[in-house]
Amino acid sequence: MQSNSQMVRLCLSAGLSALVSKRVLNCLWELTYQCNARCGICSYWKNPSDPREEMTLPQIEEGLRRIHAYGCRFINFTGGEPTIRRDLEQIIQSASRLGIWTSLVSNGSLLTRERVRQLKDAGLDNLVLSLDSLDPPVYARQRSIP
Repeated sequence: MQSNSQMVRLCLSAGLSALVSKRVLNCLWELTYQCNARCGICSYWKNPSDPREEMTLPQIEEGLRRIHAYGCRFINFTGGEPTIRRDLEQIIQSASRLGIWTSLVSNGSLLTRERVRQLKDAGLDNLVLSLDSLDPPVYARQRSIP
């Protein structure tokens, strides 16, 4: 959802939903339980999901259509570490095309300038990086990744 017209469409859609007493929902979607970090406060890395058991892109797209029809206008993709998914850009694009405001929470370790550009081009509206410290040794100790 990159253009002003798309933002206006989101606001109108949410506003109209509210006016007719239809809920405007926010969705938190955990795309994977896989993670490349080994944080002491989290157990996803101890029990990662099998990629073959995760939802496929067509299943996710169907889910996005359903939650949009139900009133979802904001979605926050998380994980595990969602950037592990190779189809993340397609997922973002599918949500954005529906007019859903997209947000992503990541540990940032797998993000490059090119990947961030690809996510933005796909329609990513918001990127949240989860950082424990700006001091590299402290961060590496907390996350067990550089």
